[in-house]
Amino acid sequence: MCTSTVMRSIVLLGTLVVLAACSSQELQTSQESELQWRTQHDALPPASDRFRLDDPLPAGTLVSVRAPRLDLDVESDVTERRIERRRLYIDSNGLPLIEMPESPTETAELVQGAMEDLEWRVRRVRMAESRVEIDGSEWLQRSSGQLFPRRPVIYVYFYALGSGTQVHLERRDSDQPFPVGTQRELLEKLYAELS
Repeated sequence: MCTSTVMRSIVLLGTLVVLAACSSQELQTSQESELQWRTQHDALPPASDRFRLDDPLPAGTLVSVRAPRLDLDVESDVTERRIERRRLYIDSNGLPLIEMPESPTETAELVQGAMEDLEWRVRRVRMAESRVEIDGSEWLQRSSGQLFPRRPVIYVYFYALGSGTQVHLERRDSDQPFPVGTQRELLEKLYAELS
């Protein structure tokens, strides 16, 4: 019983010595022959020298088995965008927007007050979805593809951006036209009422 324990210890010790020796040695590349297609099949392209790599890594090149560790110093000059004043402008997609320095909740309250003054009909307030729905019948045509076409509805969205809020418009039926000129006209009226 004692002999088998000694034998196991010797085998284990020998294995550890071999593993330690292998892990400390650097590997060297070798290639017995050129790279070739090893399979013939109709789906494979015909053999060609176009991508031929006779000796992709010269024989005897030292290769490390450890992946290199890169320490990246990322310098970022990205700063949080701050909305410091109200403004009406056109974004990079050509859509008109209003920027306000207040939070989305405060902006929604201010915008709803302005809508009341403009006598725009608010149909529904859904602050969980960051929007107010208004009746768009005065500015948009009803869709013609329905037996009983429903009234057009305009979504007024409030998106948090940095320290403030962006306000923009969308039509409920996105497949129906909502001209940019009409959006600009509505936002200009809203902006004038907010100012």
